[in-house]
Amino acid sequence: MREELLSPNKEPIESEIEVGLRPKGLAEFVGQTELKGHLRVML
Repeated sequence: MREELLSPNKEPIESEIEVGLRPKGLAEFVGQTELKGHLRVML
């Protein structure tokens, strides 16, 4: 069990879950106004 928790390899189900958690655009970021401003300049 411990080896599974420490594995650097992603399980396919983890990728599916992460897609729903990550913002798709800057407009979806909540808060972090200053950071969003810096990201807009870089992008």
